[in-house]
Amino acid sequence: MQNNAPMHKKVCIMIREKLGMVILDWPPNSPDLNPIENIWSFMKDVIAKKYADVSSVEKLKQIVQRIWEEFTDHQ
Repeated sequence: MQNNAPMHKKVCIMIREKLGMVILDWPPNSPDLNPIENIWSFMKDVIAKKYADVSSVEKLKQIVQRIWEEFTDHQ
C-alpha cells in the first residue's frame, strides 16, 4: 500500500518495477482497506477533545503513546 509519500514516488516505484511487482490501484481515502486510518482518526478525535491545549511536541508524543497503548479493538 502506498500513500504518495515522496519515498514511495522516488524509490519504491523503481524497486517494484525492477522486481516485476504488480501494483494494484487503491481508491483514495478508503479506511475499510487501510484500518490504521480508523485508529488515527480515533486518536485525533481524542487529542482534539481532551488535549487541545497541549503545545509541547514532547508532551504530545507522550499523549499519543499513551492513547496507542490504551487502544483496544472495542473502541
